[in-house]
Amino acid sequence: MDQYRILERYFEKIYDLDISPYEKLLLFFIAIQIGARDCVQISRRDIADGCSLAKPTVNRKIRAMKQKGLIEVIEVLSDDGGNEANIYKILI
Repeated sequence: MDQYRILERYFEKIYDLDISPYEKLLLFFIAIQIGARDCVQISRRDIADGCSLAKPTVNRKIRAMKQKGLIEVIEVLSDDGGNEANIYKILI
């Protein structure tokens, strides 16, 4: 499946959502990273850099999207108990 078809499954759904432009940007970015899979493991810093947003903005918007039921965030811990990049899944 080519990249266009992968994004096509999300585009209209994301575009039609009544959410902030930053939330749409983050959803599009996560959708691109997910590709043909169901989820993606990526750090919030990488999301912030990829969207040219400040990390606190990304944190706020991800929290808001979780509360709205748009995404699922699975926290990943390393063997020593430290944080690793979270896993993100789009639920729309």
